[in-house]
Amino acid sequence: MLYVALSYCWGAGTHSHKTTKENTDERLKSFTLAALPKTIQDAVEITRKLGFRSLWIDSLCIVQDDEGDVANQLGDMHKIYTSAALTVSAANASGSDEGFLSVCWPASQSVRLRYKTPNREEGHVILSKYFRPGGEPIHTRAWTLQEHLLSTRTLIYGTHGLRWSCRTAKYYDVSQNQPDIPTAADLSSGIRNWATWYEIVQEFSSRKLSFPQDRLPAISAIAAKYSEAGIGRYLAELWESTLARDLLWGKYGGLKEGSRDQPAGFPSWSWASLGGPVRWGDMPFKGTPPTFTLLGARVTTTSPPTPFGQVASGTLRIQGHLRPVTCLATGADACSNKLWPREVYFPHPWDERAVLLAGANLMQNEQEPDNLNAQSFSRSLTARKI
Repeated sequence: MLYVALSYCWGAGTHSHKTTKENTDERLKSFTLAALPKTIQDAVEITRKLGFRSLWIDSLCIVQDDEGDVANQLGDMHKIYTSAALTVSAANASGSDEGFLSVCWPASQSVRLRYKTPNREEGHVILSKYFRPGGEPIHTRAWTLQEHLLSTRTLIYGTHGLRWSCRTAKYYDVSQNQPDIPTAADLSSGIRNWATWYEIVQEFSSRKLSFPQDRLPAISAIAAKYSEAGIGRYLAELWESTLARDLLWGKYGGLKEGSRDQPAGFPSWSWASLGGPVRWGDMPFKGTPPTFTLLGARVTTTSPPTPFGQVASGTLRIQGHLRPVTCLATGADACSNKLWPREVYFPHPWDERAVLLAGANLMQNEQEPDNLNAQSFSRSLTARKI
């Protein structure tokens, strides 16, 4: 069956139009278009004018308060957008009530200014405004990244005009610049070039999420697509085959109290345990052998039908050389019995100069303020070559 999928921002509000257990039976019979938000109404209009009869919309096609249905649909999300004949992207709308079929203005509205030089020579300059499509509302939300990446064809209703993107070509109105965001073609090449996974995660982590527990589900469809390339086990946003490199993530902008926003038991060695942008800096070449051996790994998800979804717990057992480290405490809370991040410096086996960025919290012993009690804290450390 040919169908269109919608990618859009829900925005703030109660979203009374969404499908729930209470109204499922009624929805299966019929419902009026006028009762739906303007963005969905516009999507229906576009779908009809393009000659399609079916439109997939998450807020309507997923029973939002049914955990089983949500888990099943999230597990198939990579198939939903990949299998759609077309994805309509309401890129210019920050909420479902706004609509996206409004009047738009060219990004490069040029202004011609005449001038005269001191020697009375006349001429003119042309000024135009630069527009970066990546700054549109839809590209600030984490959920919509996988919708764009997985879609075979995307028709984007942007702030300054229409854009078309598919796996072989991109077309834009003359007034628009090429967007500085990943595309479906990037994902396709990324399966062959692993560096793209890091680029996607960096883009994803810089976007907004309403709920921290959505961090893994919101990228689960991309992870499911990558897993089809036979790259090993998925370990809470890291991959077994490239684990030594994947662990070299760092928190962009430093750690702050409360950065760890996942439930207790969530693996601290995963970048998804932290809110905000993460980055991978300079890393050893792909052929560089890892400096440790993975003895075992166990990751448990909150819902078995979604192996790439939210994680309940996770452990890694690794074997390797140990090096002494020095914890550098700063700030007024340096000797308090309080969780806070620290930086740890040490020489790394592959380089005499390296920095280990603490991706965890260290708890100082209240009875021995000048020492760290090994039994009173846990840590997850990520190294970055400098």
